[in-house]
Amino acid sequence: MLVGVDASPASIAAVELAADEAAARVTPLVIVHVYAGPIRRPTGACAPEWVDPMAVQRRLLEGAVAGVRAEHPGLAVSGELLSGDPAGVLAGRSLEACLLVLGHRRRCGLSMASVATSVPVRVHVPVIVHRPLDRHRKSATDPRPVIVGVNGEEGAESVVEFAFLEASLRGAPLTALLAWSQPAGAIPAGVHPDVCGFAEARAEAERMLAETLAGWSEKYPEVPVRRIVRHTLDASMTLTEASRSAQLVVVGSPRKRGLSRLLLGSVSQALTDHAGCPVAVVPVTERTFDTAPRPGSSDDLYGR
Repeated sequence: MLVGVDASPASIAAVELAADEAAARVTPLVIVHVYAGPIRRPTGACAPEWVDPMAVQRRLLEGAVAGVRAEHPGLAVSGELLSGDPAGVLAGRSLEACLLVLGHRRRCGLSMASVATSVPVRVHVPVIVHRPLDRHRKSATDPRPVIVGVNGEEGAESVVEFAFLEASLRGAPLTALLAWSQPAGAIPAGVHPDVCGFAEARAEAERMLAETLAGWSEKYPEVPVRRIVRHTLDASMTLTEASRSAQLVVVGSPRKRGLSRLLLGSVSQALTDHAGCPVAVVPVTERTFDTAPRPGSSDDLYGR
């Protein structure tokens, strides 16, 4: 598992979240700091050995690693100091990871804010962007649920599975939310125009949600599931509002081009910027994991 760190409080919170995720999955954690420039080393014949131009960056990494080891003594954790464009380096380094965790902060320039927005659509592993919990909104359930945004896209099984796994690891209920943005009166696929109305279109959305969730409750019987179908013209706003009473919201990052990628990409980016809890962006793929071991085993799907 991989987590990016800089000097911001947001990234320190991301490290804490990544440590909890790694401990739950029984997988090593690698903490990475990307220096936006070449790694500098002492130069000159008279330069003493103790002079280290990268001392600040190394202390940052060493402090993050030490903090995780103190909180999780049994967790294998290491640090890496890399250089280059933070988004590009983290995206490339994630090829060897099972999960990438990032912080989010509102600043301009080369910050983790821009990295958190650009990286999820560039990688092929799930990315969790840490955002603080909205403490102004109380959840109707205790603990707060994990929310998964469902849109009926082909290949969304990876998104649903990740959400069930997270809910299971956290001991939390799961809310499956289909933000139905189809305008009232539109004709769903396979429905004859003469018999189509708002009620029929809503029923089609409910059928789509049930079909997407089929089988997962049997694989994760310990996870209570609540289904919500909500008609809206702004799926991003609906999911953002729902996130304020959740502990994690899970959405897909499509690998397609065109309108589908544009719409889903806008949802994940809006959540990354405005959600009231951490956001998991999962690549939408054709891959399914029917033979994967249950979470908690040494060779768990997300912890190998």
